Amino acid sequence: MTLPLSFYIVSGVLVGAVLAVVRFRTYWRRHGVSFAVVAGAGVTLAIAGLALFAVFALFDLDLERSQPLFWGWVVTAATLTGLGAALKSRRLPGLDLLLAVGLVYLASVLFALAAASKAGVAAPPLRALLVVPAALELFAYFGASLGYLLWGAGRFEPRVDYEGKIGRRFLLSKSSTVLSTVTAISVVGVTLGVWLVIISLGVLSGFEDDLQRKIIGANAHVVVHHRQSLPFALDGARLRQLADLPEVTAFAPTIDGEIALASQSNFTGGILYGMDPVRSPAVLTVLTQLATGSLEPLVAELRPQAPPAADDDDTGLAPPAPVPGLVIGREMASTLNVQVGDRVRIISPLLEVLTPVGPAPKSLDFRVAAIFNSQMYEFDARYAFATLPAARRFFELGADEVTGVQLAGADPERSDAIGAVALKTLDPEGSGMLEALDWKRRNQTLFAALKLERVVAFVVLAFIILVASFSIVNTLTMSVIEKRKEIAILKTTGATDVSVMKVFLVQGMLVGAFGTLIGAVAAVVTALLLKRFGFGIPGEVYYIDSLPVHVGAGDVMLVVFAAIVIVWDFAVFPALGGSRLAPVEGLRDG
Repeated sequence: MTLPLSFYIVSGVLVGAVLAVVRFRTYWRRHGVSFAVVAGAGVTLAIAGLALFAVFALFDLDLERSQPLFWGWVVTAATLTGLGAALKSRRLPGLDLLLAVGLVYLASVLFALAAASKAGVAAPPLRALLVVPAALELFAYFGASLGYLLWGAGRFEPRVDYEGKIGRRFLLSKSSTVLSTVTAISVVGVTLGVWLVIISLGVLSGFEDDLQRKIIGANAHVVVHHRQSLPFALDGARLRQLADLPEVTAFAPTIDGEIALASQSNFTGGILYGMDPVRSPAVLTVLTQLATGSLEPLVAELRPQAPPAADDDDTGLAPPAPVPGLVIGREMASTLNVQVGDRVRIISPLLEVLTPVGPAPKSLDFRVAAIFNSQMYEFDARYAFATLPAARRFFELGADEVTGVQLAGADPERSDAIGAVALKTLDPEGSGMLEALDWKRRNQTLFAALKLERVVAFVVLAFIILVASFSIVNTLTMSVIEKRKEIAILKTTGATDVSVMKVFLVQGMLVGAFGTLIGAVAAVVTALLLKRFGFGIPGEVYYIDSLPVHVGAGDVMLVVFAAIVIVWDFAVFPALGGSRLAPVEGLRDG
């Protein structure tokens, strides 16, 4: 197995990081770092990662479809690790956790690079690792600060009594115009950050769903075909058994092959699909998106025809066979400059016929019966559909030969299960001659790139919330400076450092939660308005009439949860600083 160059680079970085930690251990100890805490947190995260890998391997889970389990495991492991580190050290071990997360993350990158697929950085494990370090650090620090708040006073104190009331009074105090202005700016910043992240993810999801719908509509959920892309004889009895499968909602045999098309004014290349005009529209929704014409001429070709009568002249020759119908895309019709009713000539680049002047490519005339508009340039410019008998006659196949069977199911996300049961039905002997190829495997690289784009967009846009959280740090820092006298009075009356920390943490969380709530509500309302009224974009450029938006409940919950944790972690810093203020300093400066 050949490992990528990045594997050796990350290996060097990991070894260098470990040596740096050991070499400068005196420096780390001077800054309060406990190597026992670092080692304990690192080992705990490593064990949690190995356990997660074992669960996925044991139950044969797919990371792409088990995202809730994966991220739930990561968040829980990081939070519990931080909680345990705080309980062990009786302090807030921020730098300890940073070192532990960094070392464990580098080891995880090595593991992912060693098992990386051909998709490269777009592979699910590497794509997840773009977010894992931030998630581990955020939730580890969240767990550590939570543990310090609950047990920092030497006993379990889960309640927030007078601290909450004082925190609200500090927040709503009008003693300082500057502080009130900064607080308002903090709320607006968090609101805009949450709104922008949710809307951006909704637009990316909308484009992905639109592209997925169009790809499935032109290529079916699953295609069972020969492994070597050869025609094969299809048993009609086995084909009818597909109707009894609960996973399969529609199916249709198909024939496909490369062709060239020529009209009186132009020519182009494409793919000719032989299909059943009665069954195939239930599998290929593109056949229902007809701009002009209809499938009726193709349906009429399948009806039993009376034997043609001989001509009235004395030659005794039958009249010419009727010209078969053809359904082409809008872009192909524009290129060939044809309309419904016009003739086009289909030419095979592989088959030949003998003519008086020698071999020539086989060709056959078709009449345009309909023009479809899938709103995908590749399909509209290259796909052409004819009846199965016409395609068999052109490609010189037998009466029961096909190149594949197209299937549709109720849930496109379960296309692999649909393909498995269909393959077992069509090839019960398990000869291995056939294989089931679903839409996700056919477009694996494309959709992996789209998901990578969403991950990168989420990471980049999350920095907007981070920047907005700095304004909360400013708000709390100014509040601590302004309330030094009040802090001193609280401490002289018996308030602990943890209690003072709770006061300012309540103040920061009220600002963050209020901004997050407004941003989430505004984003959902914006998405509903965009769906209701649309946002027009040039259809000639993007092949869609309006901006697609799909804001899922999962995306909203993810952004809200991430925003709350980010605000919490940023609010801890100034709150911790305020809790360490000595009463003498506060009374002297106040």
